[in-house]
Amino acid sequence: MNDNSGRIIGITGTQGAGKSSLALNLALAWAGLQGRAALVVEFPSLKRRRGAGAVDPAAMLRLWPAIVGRPQIAVSPYGVGVLRMGRTVRSRTGPPDAAVSSALARLSETYDLFLDIDERSPHRELALSHCRLAFWVGLPRRSHLGRVEWTSEGALAGLGKDRVEAVVNRAWERGARSIEDIARSLTLLGWRQPIPLPYDASVPRWDSAGRLLIEERPWSPWIGALRRPLSRVADVLGASAAA
Repeated sequence: MNDNSGRIIGITGTQGAGKSSLALNLALAWAGLQGRAALVVEFPSLKRRRGAGAVDPAAMLRLWPAIVGRPQIAVSPYGVGVLRMGRTVRSRTGPPDAAVSSALARLSETYDLFLDIDERSPHRELALSHCRLAFWVGLPRRSHLGRVEWTSEGALAGLGKDRVEAVVNRAWERGARSIEDIARSLTLLGWRQPIPLPYDASVPRWDSAGRLLIEERPWSPWIGALRRPLSRVADVLGASAAA
């Protein structure tokens, strides 16, 4: 079991719910507030073919020792860099768990890490075990929220319910479950009150070529709603800095 002493935040949840957007925007906001570079580390699911930014398993084995020895990652002018992990179905070998743990610990000495963890990633439980705080992201649909019952008994439960936040993206879309109904369900499962986020198609994001797209809209409702999860990051990483 890891001691969660690094400056590491995890974001996981249902595919297509917006976890990558949350990871990127928390990293952007945090880097802007702290003046310290943040790094988004992606832990994707198995890929049937290599997409943009995916790393071949053999290359990953060469990459991790280099990261551990000298963590210099390209960072955008906004203070955020990205490290994309990748695996293929054909070759299921990836970096060993010990190498992943060592790399995360080493990287967190230089950067504040925001782990974008696919729910089907082979390193999901390992990555979450290093996090001081985890956000589970879902949509206000029964098919998404039903999975909370599973994750509450899985990898997230190992962190302790006080270090897990449920985020409901697109919280007020038509036909969605109400936030009050979702809050009652989560409370019965021992979770904290959910954090609702509205729908916004223009939030900062990565494009298909891996470029960072920024639209300067500081008064966007989505960016405004980001204050609550950002305050939780400040609670945890601020305490980490003081420790």
